[in-house]
Amino acid sequence: MPESDQNQNLGLSIRSLFYQNLYIPLTESQRIWNDITLLKQCFGYDLITIIALFHQYKMSGKIKLETVNNAIHSITFDNGQIQFIELADTDTRLGTLIVNHRLITKPMLDKALAEKGDLPIGAYLVKKGLISKEQIGMVLLTQSRLRLSKLISDEKFNISIEQVESKIQTSELNIGQFYLLINDWILSKFDHDWIHAHYLEYYNYKVQVNWDKAIASEFQKYSLIYLSNENFIELIDQQTIQDLSVLFEKNSNLFKALHFLIIINWIEITPTNEPALPEVKIKHIYKLLMNKSGPDLLYTASLITKQNSQDIDKIYEDLMQNYLGPESFHNDFKLEIDKKMINLMINQKNMKQKSADFSTDSLKPKVHQQIDLQLIHNYIIAQKYNEALIYIKKFKDLIETESKLQLYSAWAHLGLALFKGTQISLMTLEKEFTSILPEDMSSADYHYVNYLFLKVKKQDTPANNSLKKAISMDSQIKNYPVLKSIFDWFN
Repeated sequence: MPESDQNQNLGLSIRSLFYQNLYIPLTESQRIWNDITLLKQCFGYDLITIIALFHQYKMSGKIKLETVNNAIHSITFDNGQIQFIELADTDTRLGTLIVNHRLITKPMLDKALAEKGDLPIGAYLVKKGLISKEQIGMVLLTQSRLRLSKLISDEKFNISIEQVESKIQTSELNIGQFYLLINDWILSKFDHDWIHAHYLEYYNYKVQVNWDKAIASEFQKYSLIYLSNENFIELIDQQTIQDLSVLFEKNSNLFKALHFLIIINWIEITPTNEPALPEVKIKHIYKLLMNKSGPDLLYTASLITKQNSQDIDKIYEDLMQNYLGPESFHNDFKLEIDKKMINLMINQKNMKQKSADFSTDSLKPKVHQQIDLQLIHNYIIAQKYNEALIYIKKFKDLIETESKLQLYSAWAHLGLALFKGTQISLMTLEKEFTSILPEDMSSADYHYVNYLFLKVKKQDTPANNSLKKAISMDSQIKNYPVLKSIFDWFN
């Protein structure tokens, strides 16, 4: 593949080469470095794998990420540990977060910024005795979680890697906390089509459980495992991914769970000598494409083939030759896919729009619509849960970037169950609650919603602890709707 093509898309061979470092153990760190250098571009989803490999092989260096709008982000590592995460935004700056945590006021921050000189703002505030080292550590941990969470998405980055020496650690994120975040990110943020398309090329790989690392006592820490099946680890051992895709065909979390377990090194996958059955693959490709048309169809097809989303001819050729196969000519699913793709090609060629209209970044149009979060919040506080859910559903269908909607959705469903007597399955509540994103888990409202969730599960002691934490963060929580005698212990 010419270098220019590598710079334009996620070439199948280049991307596969990089992921072999994750799937095949005992890789040398120099090979990982070289393969990232070749990668040129990555999705936000790939960053989890990159970070995990840096940690596993204790690598040092700086990953630079450039957006289509030329914004530059970076993650700096020393000996596998994240040292610093630089994000081209303003709302995750340390000073802003310190104010948001109500550790100091905005006027105090402005004065400190004017006086600190060359000292980092955190060090200056500690030196002046305005906040403690422990409080700075808490804010730095929140900053790391927020910045990483903003990067984990279907956004595409130009990626480069360079050698740097950084001994100044501004991240408090350890590997245990990172694994918990991976669980949340994969469950809540990973696009269904992306993860399913990613594993299509690994259908003939066999799963092997690392039983010395997959410690049973830690299973409950990770909700992804139990969402798939309580005996999931035992069921997947020595099975091919193709077999698992059939066994768990109706479980949308299969590939998310596998991806998580591979990243935390609880399982390995290695290729077998047997090719994947084309009929199984074709059926799953059909399921990915069947309800899509236009740009959505083209985007998903580009995910499957890893081809440049602007080159529909190349996508079609690769899909037909490498994923559907000539030997399955009479397969009904293949014929339907072929028909959809040909119609798409005809429509595209008849359109007079510029080819840039179908770049990866325009394939999934973002709807810029103002969300009245306060209105939804007011409905919930007033116990108008159904009205809140109507607004939540409307905005969730239109806007993908407002994470707080997940928190409010869980809150409204829990309110219906606790305060209105509405019959809602625990599975539904569990799904809503686990979909709350990490960036919303440090607010007082989250701890109140966590209290409601634990109360539904009849876990009274941790529920009350969560409620106490919510009130300690914001005394207004005492005015929220409560069950009878909930606050007896507090008074």
